Amino acid sequence: YDIEVGSGANLNIMVRNGDMNMNVKGNVNQFIDGDLNATMDNLRLDASNKITMTAGGQIKIDGGSVDIDGTPIDLN
Repeated sequence: YDIEVGSGANLNIMVRNGDMNMNVKGNVNQFIDGDLNATMDNLRLDASNKITMTAGGQIKIDGGSVDIDGTPIDLN
């Protein structure tokens, strides 16, 4: 099924009280011509293999404390 939102329109999904769950047996791809912004209490990413972050400019990690565990840790 395809859902298409016309030019200049917005699509909002609101859950007033409860959870929103998405179960996909396959890939989820997002192609964004602009920024991706998210606000939440906590963010957790779990990957069974690896996580790759690529940026054309700077990757900034900022927090009260940063805990990096791994063997080896290669910062170059």
